[in-house]
Amino acid sequence: MNYTIRAIMPENSNITWFSYLLTSSHLKWVRCLLLCLLMLLFSLGDTGYQYHNVDSGIMPFIILCFVSTICKIFPIFFMLKVIMPRFLPKHQYGHFWSLTFAVIFTSLLSQHALEFLTCNVYGLPFWRLQHMGYFSFYLIDFAVQFVQWLIVLIGISMGYLLSYWLNERNRKQIIEASKLQMESELLKEQVSPEFLCNTLHKCGELTLSDSKEASQRLMLLSKLLRYQLYDCKRREVLLDGEVKFLSDYMQLNKLNGFCKDYSLDVEGKSFGVFVPPLLFVSLISVAQGYVNMKFVIEKDKLIFTVDYDEHQSLSEYEQFRLRDRLQHIFSDDFILMTNIGYSKIIIPL
Repeated sequence: MNYTIRAIMPENSNITWFSYLLTSSHLKWVRCLLLCLLMLLFSLGDTGYQYHNVDSGIMPFIILCFVSTICKIFPIFFMLKVIMPRFLPKHQYGHFWSLTFAVIFTSLLSQHALEFLTCNVYGLPFWRLQHMGYFSFYLIDFAVQFVQWLIVLIGISMGYLLSYWLNERNRKQIIEASKLQMESELLKEQVSPEFLCNTLHKCGELTLSDSKEASQRLMLLSKLLRYQLYDCKRREVLLDGEVKFLSDYMQLNKLNGFCKDYSLDVEGKSFGVFVPPLLFVSLISVAQGYVNMKFVIEKDKLIFTVDYDEHQSLSEYEQFRLRDRLQHIFSDDFILMTNIGYSKIIIPL
């Protein structure tokens, strides 16, 4: 009789130990463990070299290795977890370097003091003061160790800055991609399909009775679509082009019978002023009856106001979409006011 033995594995059994360790949370622990092991190896080599001729048991050797390892690990983790994240991203290099010097100095003094106490307790010679010159040799040794630690921490700082720069670049790319996608979706919805269908339907009805009127409406519609499909691919368009688009849009609305009449005024110099494309059409897409639009161009801001007839206003969903788009473009540097029969946008130039 043949038996087939199968291991009971979870559904995601294709996850290997390698990929398991490479996840962000586990990879962090692996790096910490490797760093601790590396510092332990350095401490074993350093302590074993200095006290290889001393016969006083294993305990003082273990204590000296432990002290050396802790005094090596502490400055590295303190730099990675406290000093670098707090000062390097903010470009506060003066605070960073002063604290780096203080950490190295404190760590070396603590290591030497603990080594001296351990040697006194177990009756071992303190090797740092055994050589000729005593204190002068100790100062030279301290300076060499200080420079070594400074080079190590500079290397770690460069790695941290590179990692921070790559993460920031990826984050900005993701935000930029989401902005472009949202902008694309919003631009597609500015001139609604209902508006296009109604315009084409009325043009079809007019073809037999008044071909000249139908041709005029189709020409206006072609201008709107050309502006939306080609000019609006750019991040910013000229304000004059946006004003012409709004005028053609309202003219077509008027010809289709969706509004009775409209007015569009521009106060100030509009030459050379750039604005995001199709930003203002959402305020007039619900307009019926009489619509009064006005642009006021000041030195550092642009004000657009719309007065509706028949007490109309934007819906909550339309207000949310418009505010969300303004938030993505201008952060918090804008003003949006909507009320029954009135809407207003103020944006920086």
